[in-house]
This record gives sequence, structure tokens and C-alpha cells, in this order.
Amino acid sequence: MRIVRHSVAVALVSLSVAVVFALALTADYQFPLLAEHRRVALAHAVLTSFGFMGMLVFAFSHILIPMFAVAEAPAGSVLDWTLALLAMALAGAVAGCLCAWPVLTSVAGGVGLVGALLHVAVMAKTVERRVRKRMGPEFVLIRVSWCMLLVGILLATALPFGLLSDTWPAVTIVVVAYGWLLTFLLGVLQRILPFLASMHTARSGPGLLSPSRLTVETAAGPPLVSFGCSCGAGDRCLLRGTGNHSDRCRGGHDRCLGIRLVRHHDFPTYAGALQCTGDQLKGCNHDHP
Repeated sequence: MRIVRHSVAVALVSLSVAVVFALALTADYQFPLLAEHRRVALAHAVLTSFGFMGMLVFAFSHILIPMFAVAEAPAGSVLDWTLALLAMALAGAVAGCLCAWPVLTSVAGGVGLVGALLHVAVMAKTVERRVRKRMGPEFVLIRVSWCMLLVGILLATALPFGLLSDTWPAVTIVVVAYGWLLTFLLGVLQRILPFLASMHTARSGPGLLSPSRLTVETAAGPPLVSFGCSCGAGDRCLLRGTGNHSDRCRGGHDRCLGIRLVRHHDFPTYAGALQCTGDQLKGCNHDHP
């Protein structure tokens, strides 16, 4: 697809410039090469998150989402407009960071938000036109990542004007890196890894599962367990970030969510997982009577 090739090209250019910035930032600690270290660091962060990783996500979404949903790949001029808006937003944001122009950075953020909305709308329309009827929990993660993308761009657009407190830059990083990129990656891996594992398993023994039996339609337990464990791990990270260490066992408690979600399926193979989770909770209770 032409849109994939062009998006990957933008990602590779962003990676190349980000590597140059990284080398300059590293050398600046020993030799005073940069007039404004912080500006270059901000530009480097924009290039790595939205430029390199973001454009890769944008590119391969046009392949992975239709493949997972069994739908026709999106096409039309809207894809070209979306790529143009995202590329202009990326260039404007980098220029605004380097030149310390908050207005330019915010305008670039607004343009990027429009492009992101177009991308999410195209992907949602593709999912609506799917042939596959039942959608697995991996699409919950993918939809959450789309929401986090929009929230991350909104936060990044508001930061240059000082509308948020000093703690919000860290929140923006968490939303972009974990809420958007990592959540999308988990959703993709949760769908594709069972298929890859089945294809690379040696076909020996009568109990070998076929690729179809490893998907959500016939074995909903493992994906739901993974989704529940992801929610529990995220909750524990939030507790650690807020300094509420007295509730550090809540992450282990929330890891039971995945088990509870599939308990009604009566999978006997999850007895070990239930026992392991119970042992973790007992250990937490001993630490915190």
C-alpha cells in the first residue's frame, strides 16, 4: 500500500533525525555544543514518540486492523490528507520546540489532533464494515489506545501555554507511551501471538491446537486473562505513581480480574492460575495484616 510506504518513510526520517539529536544531547554533557539543551530534548521526544513510533503505528494500522477484523483495507484520498496533516504537525511541533515558539507548537498540535481524529474515524469505519462478527478483548485495548492518542495530543497541545501544572508533563508522557503506544502493542500481540505460536509448534501428538482454536471465538480465556492482568498491572503502577504504597497489594488483587472474567467458562486448565493468584494474595496479607 502506498500510504504504508510513505508513512514508514516519514518514520525512518524521524528516526534518523532523532538519532542525530540523541548524539548531540549526549555530547553536550561533555562539551557545550547546544545553546538550549532542553529544546533539543523536547524535539527529540516528539520525534521518537509521535514521529518514529507514531508513524509506524499509523502505517501498520492500515494492515493489522483490517486483518484482525476481516475487513476491507481503507482507501481513498482521506488517507493522503491524514498523512499530510500528521507530517505537517510533526514538522511544526519539532520546529516549535527548537525555536521556543509556543504558538507554533500548539498550532501543530491542533493540526495533529485533526489528523489523529481522521485516522481514528477511518479505523473505526473499517471495524464497522468487518466480516468477522465476534470481536475479542484485544479490540478493547486497541480502542483504548485510540482514545489515549487523542488525550495525549490534547495534553501536549496545552502544555506550551502553561495551562497545566508542573506534574502534567509526566502525565502526558505516561498517556502517550503507556496509554497509547504500549496499549496498542499489547492489543496487537494479544491477537497475533497465538496464531504465530500455533504455526511454529511442532505437529506432534493428538492434542495440538489448531490456529482457529487459539483465537478468541473458541478459547476466550487466555485473552481475557491477559486483559484483566493488564488492567491490574496498570492500577498498581498508578498507585506507585501516587505514592500510595499501602495499597500495593491491590495490583495483585486486580490481577484476579482476568480469572473472574473467564471463571464462568469453567476452564479446568486455569486451576493453576487461580492457585498462583491466591498464593500472591496470601503473601500480601502477611505483609500487611
